[in-house]
Amino acid sequence: MPTIDSETIDFVSAILKKERVFTLQRLLSLLDCSRRTAQTKLSQWKTLTSYNHNSKYYTFPEIPKFNINGLWCYKNIAFSKHGNLKKTIIHLVNSSEAGLTGKELSALLGIPPQNFVHHFKNCPGICREKHGGLYIHFSDQAGRYQQQMKNQLVACRPAAKDTIAEGDAIMILVAILNHHMISLKDRSVRYTALRFMFRKHGRRLLSPWISVPLKPRKQYCSALKTKQFSTQRSYAGSYLKGAPLVLT
Repeated sequence: MPTIDSETIDFVSAILKKERVFTLQRLLSLLDCSRRTAQTKLSQWKTLTSYNHNSKYYTFPEIPKFNINGLWCYKNIAFSKHGNLKKTIIHLVNSSEAGLTGKELSALLGIPPQNFVHHFKNCPGICREKHGGLYIHFSDQAGRYQQQMKNQLVACRPAAKDTIAEGDAIMILVAILNHHMISLKDRSVRYTALRFMFRKHGRRLLSPWISVPLKPRKQYCSALKTKQFSTQRSYAGSYLKGAPLVLT
């Protein structure tokens, strides 16, 4: 096989850069050379290899515009500045604040978790543990692992239940005040005062409301939003009838 002249190499590289990604077969057809020669040229160009599609695609190092995670995708062909899939996953896991589940890794990488998760059960650089029914991948470096575990425990704390939007809560509070015949026309009871009272004592003030079943709650909020303040006589309002008003 004759030596490939520099003009041909420059011409082929210009074509491939314009195409952005290419396969080994595409390079072979353009250079009309042996497989070994083409692979040598890939090495000289320091091309990057895709971490999906069985690593069959290549690109020049100056082509990708990597995101914050060092990843770049073009027409569903993904590349990483960290190297192959294994090196990329190790980097992502070690860089994460609280470890990563298979689903989270999949979202970052853009490939289904079943395509890679089973390869990382016993992978150096990563330790995999089950928490809350999910496998989470952590760094195997002691200091980093401890920090990720700490963050994971904080993230997994149960959120407060029965939360309610402040606007809805204030309307409900107004209805409770009306039910106890405390008029908002009284200048001593102002909207700003209600906001302050809700923020400071909200859960205690609305404890009767929290006991109301979901369907009546929705009916009650809907009625309040349409300014139908007579809803204390409604199905939902019946749960509030006689409820103590806490103003401590």
